[in-house]
Amino acid sequence: MLRFPFVSVHENPTCLSQTSVCAGQSPRGPSQNNWNVLGRSGDRIELSLQGIFGVRWIRCKYPSNMRRKDRQVVGIKEMERIISRCQVCHLALSNPHGHPYALALNFGYQPGSPVLYFHCAREGKKLNLIRANPRAAFIIDRALELITGPMACDWGMNYESVMGTGGITIVTDPKERRRGLDLIMAHYGNSSPAYLSESLENTVVLKFTITEMTGKRKG
Repeated sequence: MLRFPFVSVHENPTCLSQTSVCAGQSPRGPSQNNWNVLGRSGDRIELSLQGIFGVRWIRCKYPSNMRRKDRQVVGIKEMERIISRCQVCHLALSNPHGHPYALALNFGYQPGSPVLYFHCAREGKKLNLIRANPRAAFIIDRALELITGPMACDWGMNYESVMGTGGITIVTDPKERRRGLDLIMAHYGNSSPAYLSESLENTVVLKFTITEMTGKRKG
């Protein structure tokens, strides 16, 4: 599991730093600094911190809860490659009473942030749920190959997937709304989309800020 440090690095129990400042001991909270994920190898993540003391280079070790380590996708860049090859994002929301609600959406992804964008009409159930509870989860996946055999237990599926959790908000800034729609269109092959002004006015853009993300692959 990759926990993005600008949100949850303070939860990390073992942090190794090349400087005297450890990620868990930042003089200002993680949300008040500019954390940048540089890369990941195994259970170690390398990041930079732009804070009041300048740039610091930090390496942190995160425990992995994935049972099948042989199927774990390592590194945010490889997870982003999986995301780029998938067509549908399954979004999970819940109402104030904890009842789940899942739906499939087209999406756009902003590399390096990491942020997902969705679009929808100005009214609907998911907007009501998001306003009541912005916490959400997602999974993006694609099937690679169906495996068959003489016995039922010989059957299976080769696949690759990325899943994660975070918070979802309704975008209000006009420039970011346009940027979110551009990312959605670019994901499906249109890098120079044109919009009707009326359509833009009637479209809601949703922003999912990912705080934890895990990749998995079989085959």
